[in-house]
Amino acid sequence: MSDTPYQPVSCQLHSEIELLSMHAQNCQVFLHHQSLPVTGIIRDVIVKDKAEFLQLQSTAGELINIRLDHIDRIITD
Repeated sequence: MSDTPYQPVSCQLHSEIELLSMHAQNCQVFLHHQSLPVTGIIRDVIVKDKAEFLQLQSTAGELINIRLDHIDRIITD
């Protein structure tokens, strides 16, 4: 987990993530300061330690939690 304080994300991004989780679409999640995306299906948005996380099921089946304020953009396939 990052040492930086969580910064709330825009309502637009939050709504987009929730919509993607409902449709179980495969997507690529690009993170700040990382060139390669994380690929998988968005399963949920969870709150942990006063921060919101996107819960992504990777193509290998692993569940990955990604802090919402670390996301640069999301592209659906």
